[in-house]
Amino acid sequence: MHLASPTISARVDEQLTVKIQRVSRNISRKWQWRLYTMCLVVWDLILAALSFRAAYFVRFDLSLPIFAKDAMPSFIYYQSLVILIIPF
Repeated sequence: MHLASPTISARVDEQLTVKIQRVSRNISRKWQWRLYTMCLVVWDLILAALSFRAAYFVRFDLSLPIFAKDAMPSFIYYQSLVILIIPF
């Protein structure tokens, strides 16, 4: 991100550095990595669930002619299937 003035950019960088140092003193590096890893896992689970929901939408709600019409469009069934599949 480029800001209009170099002094504003330097001030923002300095403020961020101070905030990062303050947090680094309060939370050990081990816990920072654990928190980072947990956030990545949660984000992956959320995106996997959204991708399955998008696939369901494309498959059953858009009614595209390339898909078989005799499929069972039970949202509850597919939702429970996703809940079982995502943790693996």
